[in-house]
Amino acid sequence: MEVKTVEYINLSELIDTVYNCKPNERFCFILGAGASVSSGIPTGAQMATKWLKELEDFGHEKTEDWLDALKEEGKNIAENPGIYYSELYDRRFENPLDGYLRLQKEMESITPSIGYYYLSCILANTKNNLVITTNFDSLTEDAVYTFTGRKALTITHEALAKYIFIKSGKRTKIPDRPIVAKIHRDLFLQPKSKAEDIKELSEEWKNVLKEIMDICTPIIIGYGGNDGSLMGFLESLDDNKKIYWCCISNPNDRIHNLLEKYDGYLVHIEDFDKTMYSFGVKFKYKFSEEKLKNDIEKRVQKYNIQIESLDPERNIEEAKQYFQNGKTHHLNKKYFEAIIDYTKAIYLNPGNDAYYNGRGVAYYNLEEYDTALIDFTKAIELASDNAKYYYDRGNTNKYLKKNKEAESDFAKAKELGYTPT
Repeated sequence: MEVKTVEYINLSELIDTVYNCKPNERFCFILGAGASVSSGIPTGAQMATKWLKELEDFGHEKTEDWLDALKEEGKNIAENPGIYYSELYDRRFENPLDGYLRLQKEMESITPSIGYYYLSCILANTKNNLVITTNFDSLTEDAVYTFTGRKALTITHEALAKYIFIKSGKRTKIPDRPIVAKIHRDLFLQPKSKAEDIKELSEEWKNVLKEIMDICTPIIIGYGGNDGSLMGFLESLDDNKKIYWCCISNPNDRIHNLLEKYDGYLVHIEDFDKTMYSFGVKFKYKFSEEKLKNDIEKRVQKYNIQIESLDPERNIEEAKQYFQNGKTHHLNKKYFEAIIDYTKAIYLNPGNDAYYNGRGVAYYNLEEYDTALIDFTKAIELASDNAKYYYDRGNTNKYLKKNKEAESDFAKAKELGYTPT
């Protein structure tokens, strides 16, 4: 019988494969806790080690008895806590709510590391737009919105898993937008950490992921394969499924056996950020500090304008100044510049009839009669006893060949005592 071995390839080979993929090929990313470390979130192993120490500090004798009992079952938790993350979670947080709150504290104020910038660019700009993750954090979807301005379709519960696809008749299609599938749920939606919860993948996710694996080749980064759910699912795939598993250190036996089964590839990497940066270089995604600053400044300016609009007294004074500036431009026959200042005045004080009429006259002088008519009508709505406004609108209707309306406006202007100069 032929003995299979795992083939090692360089990261550059993997990136070239993705970059030069055929039209009918596409890849997806499977991310584990290792992808979140540089963003400030502890790995599962780090959290498990911390929980073990807390258990020892809180109840040393009981914890020793528990560890000894597990040793008899062949589980040496103290030697490698990360493998027994779920058992430690169960023991440390007997009340599930305490566990949820602890995880939220670890993750909710975290911002994406630079690696997520390059990942978000791939998700937003290529057909390789899907992330499957055991993580609870929102780093991927936060990065997609922050860096690309797009909203990711984020599936946070197994009951929503089917909505990853668009179905048309017998055809199943993955939408074009970035997608994040959280198979252990979201940070704020009862995330799955208990041993019984991650022993096996839910049927909803199994069905959906089987379809995904028929379409996509998985690239696994930062995932240790220590849970029964996702790892068990990967082990159940057909033998001809290609998998790329990125590891910082040598994989455990379970990963090694999986890759042997599929003739999979092992890719040695340094960390998540450097890996995604290398992808970014190949795809020519260049981080722009200036663009990010401009995006933030535009948002701040928008909010400041909105805040200022809530201060009526200040707005009235600023509006007067803009109106005076507009009149100065108007006298100098700089009608376009006048319109800009009149518009600013209207934004700050939309109830002032003179501002609309002034802008209407400027539009009239630019021979934009339809737009001028709108402003004159608004001015009349605000001040129906102003004779000049009717006269100005009458002239505009005249140029638009609306003779009946023009006559009516001129008659109203005369009735109100307007005499043309």
